[in-house]
Amino acid sequence: MDGTDFRIQQVLPFSTTWNSHKFKGPGVRYEVGIAIQTGWIVWTAGPYRAHVPDIEIFRNELKAQLLKTPGERVEADAGYGGEHGLVDLPDDMIGSSRTQKKAKSIVRSRHETCNKRFKQFNCL
Repeated sequence: MDGTDFRIQQVLPFSTTWNSHKFKGPGVRYEVGIAIQTGWIVWTAGPYRAHVPDIEIFRNELKAQLLKTPGERVEADAGYGGEHGLVDLPDDMIGSSRTQKKAKSIVRSRHETCNKRFKQFNCL
């Protein structure tokens, strides 16, 4: 699970709430989920104004769906802190084996590659 920002044209009337810190201009944020086993995109939520934090989008959208399925969890970056029991964070790896840490790293890298492709192909 990760949030990713996309550029948009300036919204009128002007408001800094549309500004993305990632590219210092107007944008929208989508939350995108990729299946760990297949690498397929299985979840999207948005658009939200770029200033909305990832954890707020998660709480507005996916959290309710996860609570309907006991035991279901997501792997996410540090932007999703505060939802223990539903979200596995990179910092939660204390006591994990080297193999587990490597697997989690691969999952996060796969997601970053997907985000990069959104930008390369100018999707969304």
